[in-house]
Amino acid sequence: MIPAMRRLIPLVFVALIVAMWGVGLAVGRRAVDDAASAPWPLQLGSLRDVPARYPKHNASSAALALGPLEARLGIRLNRFDKRPVTNEERAFSLVKEPLSKWLSAEQASTSDAISPPPAELAKYLDDHRADIDAVRDHLLSNEGAIAWPVDLSRLFDAPLPNLLAHMSVTRLLAASALAHGDWDYLHASWLLTRVLWPRPETISVLIARATTSMLCAAARKLPAPAPAWFAEIGQYDYRRAMTAAEQCDAWLLLTKMRDDPFNAESVPRRILTFPFLPFARIWAADLANRERSIAEQLTMIRDCAVDGDAFDRRMKAAVPKFHVYSRVTLPAWGSMWQRISRLRVETELASRNWPATAPDVIASQCTDGSWSYSNGDLHLSREIATRAAAFPLHYSR
Repeated sequence: MIPAMRRLIPLVFVALIVAMWGVGLAVGRRAVDDAASAPWPLQLGSLRDVPARYPKHNASSAALALGPLEARLGIRLNRFDKRPVTNEERAFSLVKEPLSKWLSAEQASTSDAISPPPAELAKYLDDHRADIDAVRDHLLSNEGAIAWPVDLSRLFDAPLPNLLAHMSVTRLLAASALAHGDWDYLHASWLLTRVLWPRPETISVLIARATTSMLCAAARKLPAPAPAWFAEIGQYDYRRAMTAAEQCDAWLLLTKMRDDPFNAESVPRRILTFPFLPFARIWAADLANRERSIAEQLTMIRDCAVDGDAFDRRMKAAVPKFHVYSRVTLPAWGSMWQRISRLRVETELASRNWPATAPDVIASQCTDGSWSYSNGDLHLSREIATRAAAFPLHYSR
């Protein structure tokens, strides 16, 4: 009798493991469902609503038409194009550094005076003025028609715009706006940048933030008053755009960990990784819930001086050590939000809404600062630091 019972012990042990695995699988499935159903702030709905917000579509004809126009500037729109480097691309490569340095110097200036561009950049802008004007005119005449492809069903292999080409074009348009004192170049640059803000990828939103900041810096130096279209830059809901990208990031990770957490393309690998599926789903649900909680906390902040690093440290410290996936994968949303918060006051400064009398105090949409104006000098009552390149919150005319 005893030997027979001993032979049953391994079977009972295996049965307990299988039962525990089954319970873990059910718990993981329920955790994923709950995380996917929880509402996010700013009326973004739940993670289940994310795919509907970004329907699949190809690049628009107006977007594709930019390719030949940008090629004349030495900018290759299709980053998968393996053709040899062209003479135009060689010419542009020689002015990329002077272009970046000149725009950065103008961005750091607190005066409305515009220094002349370096000789090689000035020659390039003069030689390619017709080509830059063609890009400008195309963007202005196709407002709202530029669209890059979206396909969330491909998850992390989803198509992405050529962001390097985007930055090059917006810099050339901003440089032309400064060189010629012409708002139309800046308008075209904004229309191209605006395409990135509602996209699902966080990197697209961060590039849009950088180029919007550059546009605001350039706008300070153009002739006042700003044209009517510039009001959209101050009114755009950047906080919602950033939160929507954060939500999409959470959806991508949750969907990936729910369906194929280990990239198990072959049958043997699926068999080997199948026992770990409950843990992957539980970890993914925990991460999605933490990202939603972070979004709730960040969207409640009305200050513009956000200590992103300190916020990220608090969020990471709150993750239990056994939640290895969440500790490793949790994005640094605080640092990203710090840049978005500062952008709000950058748009205020760029609008240059001078008071009728001086000295005067101008209200800000930020709760931790206000604008002071006296004798042609406009400055914020406090400094707001950021990791990204940013212009001083101080302006003199």
